[in-house]
Amino acid sequence: MTYPLAPGRFRNQPNIALSVWLGTFLCAALAPLCGGQTTVFSSNTTIAASNTAFDGNNIVVSDCVVAVNGSHSFANVQLVSNAILSYVEATHGSVQGMDVDGGSVLKLCGGLVFEVAGTLTATNNSSILCQGTNVSGQVSNQWVGAGVTILASNVTIAAGAAISADGQGYVGGNGPGAGTGGYNSGAGGGYGGMGRSIGCAAGGGATYGSGLFPTDLGSGGAGDHYVGNSSAGTGGGAIEMTVLQTLTLNGVISANGTNQIGGAGNGSGGSILLTVNTLAGSGFLEANGGANNGPAGGGGRIAAYYTNAASFTNFSNCTVNGANPGTMAFFEAGAPNMGLNLFGRLILPGGATNHYAYVSLNDGAALTLGGGSTLQVDGLLEVQSNATMICEGTNASGQVSNQWVGVGVTILASNVTIAAGATISADGQGYTGGNGPGAGAQGYNSGAGGGYGGMGGANDSGSGGGATYGSDLLPTALGSGGGGDHYAGNSSAGTGGGAIEMNVAQTLTLNGVISANGTNQSGGAGNGSGGSILLMVNSLIGSGSLQANGGTYGGGGIGGGGRIAAYYTNVSSVATLKGCTATGANPGTAVLFDTTVPNLGINLFSLLGLAEGVTNHYGAVALYSGATLIMGGGSTLLVDGLLQLESNSTMICQGINTSAQVSNQWVGAGVTIQAGNVIVAEGAAISADGQGYTGGNGPGGGTGGYNSGSGGSYGGMGGTNDLNGSGGPTYGSATDPTDLGSGGGPNHYHGDSSAGSGGGAIKLSAAQTLTLDGVISANGTSQVSGTGNGSGGSLLLMANTLTGSGTLQANGATGGGGASGGGGRIVAYIAQALTYPSNSITASAGGSDAQPGTVAIVIKRPELQLQPSADGGVLTWGAFPIYSYQLQESTDLRKWLNVGTNMTPSEDTFIAVSNVIQADPQRAFRVVELP
Repeated sequence: MTYPLAPGRFRNQPNIALSVWLGTFLCAALAPLCGGQTTVFSSNTTIAASNTAFDGNNIVVSDCVVAVNGSHSFANVQLVSNAILSYVEATHGSVQGMDVDGGSVLKLCGGLVFEVAGTLTATNNSSILCQGTNVSGQVSNQWVGAGVTILASNVTIAAGAAISADGQGYVGGNGPGAGTGGYNSGAGGGYGGMGRSIGCAAGGGATYGSGLFPTDLGSGGAGDHYVGNSSAGTGGGAIEMTVLQTLTLNGVISANGTNQIGGAGNGSGGSILLTVNTLAGSGFLEANGGANNGPAGGGGRIAAYYTNAASFTNFSNCTVNGANPGTMAFFEAGAPNMGLNLFGRLILPGGATNHYAYVSLNDGAALTLGGGSTLQVDGLLEVQSNATMICEGTNASGQVSNQWVGVGVTILASNVTIAAGATISADGQGYTGGNGPGAGAQGYNSGAGGGYGGMGGANDSGSGGGATYGSDLLPTALGSGGGGDHYAGNSSAGTGGGAIEMNVAQTLTLNGVISANGTNQSGGAGNGSGGSILLMVNSLIGSGSLQANGGTYGGGGIGGGGRIAAYYTNVSSVATLKGCTATGANPGTAVLFDTTVPNLGINLFSLLGLAEGVTNHYGAVALYSGATLIMGGGSTLLVDGLLQLESNSTMICQGINTSAQVSNQWVGAGVTIQAGNVIVAEGAAISADGQGYTGGNGPGGGTGGYNSGSGGSYGGMGGTNDLNGSGGPTYGSATDPTDLGSGGGPNHYHGDSSAGSGGGAIKLSAAQTLTLDGVISANGTSQVSGTGNGSGGSLLLMANTLTGSGTLQANGATGGGGASGGGGRIVAYIAQALTYPSNSITASAGGSDAQPGTVAIVIKRPELQLQPSADGGVLTWGAFPIYSYQLQESTDLRKWLNVGTNMTPSEDTFIAVSNVIQADPQRAFRVVELP
């Protein structure tokens, strides 16, 4: 068996084969010893380093103690009847075979490499004790404590037998993770996990060493005021074992920390590092921290590398328990890039690529990926119920070269399965309190929430909520921290969510949770914002959830929502997509993209913003309950297929150039929407309310008054102010309305900023059917404290068929004592007969002091347009008897001229108009509903 990188003793020598050391040992040392002389020791004996008389002999030790000083090579060795064979001050020992039986003990001194060419066996309640060296202090200012290395062809540990390094690590008060002393109690030692602190104070021993190749000794606990470190628990030692063939473990291999006396701290667990071909049996491994009375020691570290473990049945009972659990991982070395089976905790370092054949996190396991790292899995990444993968961030506590460059983790896998009750989490792994591009501002009694996908909540002065930043479509930034309060500063503020980028070549089965939530603050500090989740998968199935929510606790500002984007080829059902949230003080963005749809299909569950002035082209767009799509002013949304708004969803259509003229011209603009079909469900809305010119602005902007300003005008004039100043003039086209509505005027007490805004402008085209059961609106907004209200805006609709029971609105606003806004303008061009109630279309004035706007329904059937003939042609359209209509003609589709007089049908049916004009193929005709 050849390891790509043999762990332990050989881990710094790439491509070394275990057969090298064994073959060399067999040929040079043991071959002459087979069948050699047998020496029986039945009384206590010391074999000096210089005494080679017994080298090469078979050795039997019975009911006595034999001490071996220095390096010696024996043939087969048997320990029987409570015998003790103790290696003392030796660095190397070798035997042909070793059988420890009948309650006997084999003691191996710290720093010893013990080689067994054949089989090492421990049976009948016997044990092998692996001691430590340099355990009571530093050497040349370094902690260089060492345990024991065992190299064997086969190892068998029977039930009731043990290989133990319990309490063989650093003594009390010593080691890289030694606990800190206290008055009545000392803290626990740390190693794979931190030791327990003293009450609420600091002092628990720190972590150190490697989770992948653990060889360090565990650290001691700390003493108390009364008895000092001598009473503190000792750390577990270190066992490094390489087995060429089979390790049959039915007993125990342990490196536990020991318990303290009185109130002192307990020792941490130590190290077990196994490299074996076959692992079999029903025994277990343990490297637990001490846990008697005083503060517990942290767990130790276990790592096992094997080619075959099909006959080992007790992975789940291997433990690294302690005040904080240590690390434990099992690696299938026979698989290309090795497979990782995790039953405890493992930390993979940040900034590195960790490549495995498969990764399985079993019940209760926890895998931590350091910030900036990549986990690459050739096959299945499995996170079982009650298991957790923690995705840390890096560069989270400050800028680097004056830039915010914090990053999370990347996960690449063929398949990923996250069971119910399992989590892949970046919660609280983003920027710390007071840090990040969207950090909340400090306050006196309460700090503001951090922002990212949505703005953070304000502090106690009503300001300072963290700003938004980053990408809606490819979110990879960390979330930002909240702001501190006057009492505790930023250290008490919530931390932003981290960032998870996951690429799954085949199937992501999500029944648990993938999350990047911001954390809650303590006291009155602000909460952290949500972070980032970016998924790229082939198939997405399951009933789990994606979360990037802001923290919400206490009296501080709530964190803003984060950002979620998922790209998939196949999804099992819409229900799979609905567990997707980016909530907060202001919602973040959460959008899922169907990559099978040409130009991508969007499924929106939270917030998505499209930049102003940009054309956005998608194959299909669906807004689910609670979703909001914001279109920036001047932007265009092109949808090849269906644009669908589910109940309780909203599309907000903003305006651009709304607060002033550009080159002495009013050039404000709204949005354009073009789709194959549009469905607006009951309770849903496409809204440009208040998205027009701001207070006092626009061609029809209201004028100022003393106590009340006049209303804004557009399709109809706004109401007059208290000084008899009229609303602004009407403007724009009644047949091609695309202008923004105008804002109301100020009063003596409040300026333009408090006046109502005009409605925005929506140009919507459905090549087939517009089904409207909700609302499409461009209403003006109300003012504050006597200022004027805004006018209605523009709705320009074009559809083959308009159906449903919803409403079209471009109404002026009213309220608050100021003058009402005038109505806006609505035109609907419909190709087929109208099946929509025309009384649901309003461009009303805000009140009786203002004028209504204009509404026109133009029903045009292209197949029945006028044809060239000598005496004219025939035009047919759908009409309602309560309205009057006017036939118009145009040569450029923008300027329309009346043809003949208006007409009123006698019944709700089609009307034929004959001989109205000489037919001309360069002319178009329409019928306008008169106000």
